[in-house]
Amino acid sequence: MTPKRPVGASLSAIVLMVLAMICLAAGDAVGKYLTQDYSIWQVLWIRSWVWLSIATLWISRHGSLRYAFHSALPGLQTVRSLVLVIEIVIFIQAFRLLPLGDVTAIGASTPLIVLLISVVFLDERIGRHRWFAVCAGFAGMMLVARPGFGTDGLLTLLPIAGALLWGTYQALTRRISFQDTEATALLWTGAALFLVTGAIAPFFWTSPGSLGTWALFLAAGLLNTLGHLALISAMHRGEASALQPYSYSQTIAALVIGYAVFQEVPDFWKLVGMIAIVGGGLYALYRERKLAARMTGPPPR
Repeated sequence: MTPKRPVGASLSAIVLMVLAMICLAAGDAVGKYLTQDYSIWQVLWIRSWVWLSIATLWISRHGSLRYAFHSALPGLQTVRSLVLVIEIVIFIQAFRLLPLGDVTAIGASTPLIVLLISVVFLDERIGRHRWFAVCAGFAGMMLVARPGFGTDGLLTLLPIAGALLWGTYQALTRRISFQDTEATALLWTGAALFLVTGAIAPFFWTSPGSLGTWALFLAAGLLNTLGHLALISAMHRGEASALQPYSYSQTIAALVIGYAVFQEVPDFWKLVGMIAIVGGGLYALYRERKLAARMTGPPPR
């Protein structure tokens, strides 16, 4: 029996979405640091070890591992998992070859991509308020990044492809949530990441030199695994389109991490952009609460 699809976004879905973005921003920061000295394939393979370990422990405590691996949509799960693997590789390569601001700005188009996919393939209704909230966040992101594509030419296709794949992954995660459990989604994605990167990583392996480096590898895996678990859980509890305004919180998290760790101080326009991002998210939250109250209606007398 197909579970009932929740409409809008509950408070728990919103909290999970914001938590996912914070964890992913932190995990990407650690991963970017590690790829300065280690292969991207090694970083991703070790990340998959952590992913599968957490997924196995979590599923074993709440049910059967064999049952969790059974999917009602194996083909879609496979495609979704491979989309994520390719997206991760593309974005890390983009960060290596292009300015950070340019890649971030292009990646900001993801919520709009998810909205379009949600309308066409998930049959979600997108009102003007959601469009406004997402576009406000997108405008804020552009102010934060202020891209200047310069003469990079075809290289800009990398983050464009990454944004399309990241948006597709989120929409597919929402789609499989109609029939598969969160445990199934987490297990399939971790397995795909392990198999694909494991086939390549041994050829580029460099032994970590210290326990501190191993700790960083494990931290990257833990943060990204928790981020994707929170994202999967959010998509099970709310519409993909309704959650998109909150995906811009990843930018806020990245700026805070940059200031705390790398002493990067945001300038005036970045602060204005942050206000626009937060404002769009708060407006979306206000509309979701108003919609929920309208659907519930006053208590019977």
